[in-house]
Amino acid sequence: MDRFNKIVADDKNRPLFVFDKNSALAGALWYLHFRTVENMGDEKARAEAARLGFKQDQDDLHRDMWIAVQNYLKTHNP
Repeated sequence: MDRFNKIVADDKNRPLFVFDKNSALAGALWYLHFRTVENMGDEKARAEAARLGFKQDQDDLHRDMWIAVQNYLKTHNP
């Protein structure tokens, strides 16, 4: 998460294209970035992450990633 946030914050990395095979990991990273760095509320962060491909309830992989995201937020107290 720290590395992702550092890459996103560096203007030299623009334009930035983040992807993975099915958008579960990339979308989860964006969601966490929106919540922890940009201090977005849950609803807005979910909408932005969904726009980038994160679908919490789409399939088992996205659902598992959503559970991991929630566990991360509990332990990192944003």
